[in-house]
Amino acid sequence: LPLLGYLSGPHFELIKRGITSKHTSVLQLHDRSDVVIPWRGGIDADGWLYESMNRTLGAWAAVHSCDMSTSNTPTPIDGGHLHVRCDTFTDCRNGSVVGMCLYDGGHGDWIGPEGDVLVWNFFNGSWPLQRTIIV
Repeated sequence: LPLLGYLSGPHFELIKRGITSKHTSVLQLHDRSDVVIPWRGGIDADGWLYESMNRTLGAWAAVHSCDMSTSNTPTPIDGGHLHVRCDTFTDCRNGSVVGMCLYDGGHGDWIGPEGDVLVWNFFNGSWPLQRTIIV
């Protein structure tokens, strides 16, 4: 979760009622070798402290009333040269999705055009993907 809270609306108002944030699906994509913002959490080289991806997304899973377990979510870009793997928290009771994808790379690396389609389909309601991505 953001340090200062969840912002919404045209003027980025701080949400004061949790019910409002329950309508937002969350997907985090992260490269495994990032030492600037480490996905496992901890202190980086500049002394900044980061929560782990699992802890941060676990908080979102709690907001969305999901089970605290995750399961592998197959996508058309699994594996490959970047060893992509996606997981989602199971049984989110409000219909939202909380998911994460890890891939090989360092800070700022991107999956490529396939990643663009993956993100688009996630927020377009087509998750998990069960068809071939064509770019």
